[in-house]
Amino acid sequence: MQRVINQYKLIYIAICAFIGFIIISALCCSYSIATEGNTAKTEDTNNTKITLYSKVTNVNSKISNTFRYEIVPHKDNIAGVKNEPKNIEVNFSDVAPNREKTAVKEVTIDFSEVIYPKPGIYRYDIYEIDSSNKTNFPMSSQKYEIYVMALNDNGKIKIEVLNQPTDLKDEVKTNNLEFTHQMVVPEPTPASGGPAQSGGGAIQSNPKTNNLRRRKLSNILPYTGVFINVMPFVLILAVSLILIIYFMMKEKKIKKYENSSKDNKFFK
Repeated sequence: MQRVINQYKLIYIAICAFIGFIIISALCCSYSIATEGNTAKTEDTNNTKITLYSKVTNVNSKISNTFRYEIVPHKDNIAGVKNEPKNIEVNFSDVAPNREKTAVKEVTIDFSEVIYPKPGIYRYDIYEIDSSNKTNFPMSSQKYEIYVMALNDNGKIKIEVLNQPTDLKDEVKTNNLEFTHQMVVPEPTPASGGPAQSGGGAIQSNPKTNNLRRRKLSNILPYTGVFINVMPFVLILAVSLILIIYFMMKEKKIKKYENSSKDNKFFK
């Protein structure tokens, strides 16, 4: 009889371990969803490059568009600099969004070929100058200032690009040179009755409908931009709780039966 009780205890421990595994897996999954799509801090071992990130939000399917940026030397820079980068293009060609409905592309701005005449700090303004489809992909109004240090290294000029650009709109230093665009989806035409076609050649849903669904969802749970279906976990926990109660009652009955058997043997 004791062996039967031990078996029930092992089953109980196994169920608890399974529940713990499910909870930990759910937490890890939600963390990965929440963090996906975030851009990381720019790093380069040579310190002669900086990465420009271009992001498009409110994207429901693959998009195609080209954004153009201009790099303008500051008027107070030392004269005589050669081979400076001037224009940057970021091409979105059938780029699919992530789970946060954001499409991200990046391009490297390379200063390794620039010739600086004297040591000093050289400043550059970077801003967007064009979008191939301004209707669906309006231009970003963001503007940054980046810094290139020309250092004297035993008579030679050593270049170091500082990876903390200044956001000129808020006058604060940031970790990323990042331009954000919100995709604009046209209203559906009365003739078709469906959503219009986007600049990327893909059918998009109506943002008003999406916002309505989000508001309905926020009445049940706080909207965080990440939705996880918790019903399977609730069902698993409910079934596990029922099994635990069943086995505990079963074990109690077995102990009661053993005690009554001992009492009967004693009186005999």
